[in-house]
Amino acid sequence: MVKHHLLLNKLFVLLIILILLSLISFNGFDFYQSITTQPESVQEVPAKSIKPPVKKLPSSDTIARWHLMGEQTPKVVKAPKTTLRLK
Repeated sequence: MVKHHLLLNKLFVLLIILILLSLISFNGFDFYQSITTQPESVQEVPAKSIKPPVKKLPSSDTIARWHLMGEQTPKVVKAPKTTLRLK
């Protein structure tokens, strides 16, 4: 009875291997066909007919008024006199 189970296990493994090999070969053949076939003809569009949209860039004065980092408020700070001899 043990030999009977071993034989069934071996047949089952062999069947799985055959199924996997057939799937691999079928997918490989399908992949090979997709690489080797010529694509359908594609109609080319002349490059002159494609124009990117023209966007007007803001001036530097306009960008400066946006206050991207927040508005600057002048602060008066009283600092002590220094003894460094800076020139």
